[in-house]
Amino acid sequence: MKSRFWDSMAAWAGLLLCAGFLVSCSKEAGKYEGSYSFKTSGSLLLRAQGGLLGDSAALGRDSLVAPLVNEFGQMNVVVMDKHAQSLLVTMNVLGGDAVSFEADASSESIVLRPKERHVLLRISDLSESRVRVEASGTGHRYGDVLLFEFDYQGTVEENGVRYQIASSQVECVAERNED
Repeated sequence: MKSRFWDSMAAWAGLLLCAGFLVSCSKEAGKYEGSYSFKTSGSLLLRAQGGLLGDSAALGRDSLVAPLVNEFGQMNVVVMDKHAQSLLVTMNVLGGDAVSFEADASSESIVLRPKERHVLLRISDLSESRVRVEASGTGHRYGDVLLFEFDYQGTVEENGVRYQIASSQVECVAERNED
């Protein structure tokens, strides 16, 4: 009789431990949830691949740093599935596009899954170019602020020259709006 009691107690303790673990995991995604105001800025390092007709000798410069046109707007982070720790991050750019990312949450970060989107680059002092990139990134929460580091991949065609995005230094600062 005593053995059954302790076996039963061990089983209940195990169930409570598992339930506590599941509840604590489901809170990770929820800690990011909310409405935020954001600003995104940064630059891309572009390396020339050659002219559109393959004439790389006529390029003039092998690489250039292209600043992003700053983006401002409203960001919303919504929990899609607490058990899977999945989030939906939407960014409504003021005067621009709306973009949504599916993301995975952990206790330390939000990882944005790759998503195709358009951004404006300042190629020269006189011209801006709307380019398509594959964006992904990682975000961390610091109090009421989410800080994302974006990674952009892809190619840019400008004035008959094709450039590969060699690296990106793009940050997004999102501050939680008061309820």
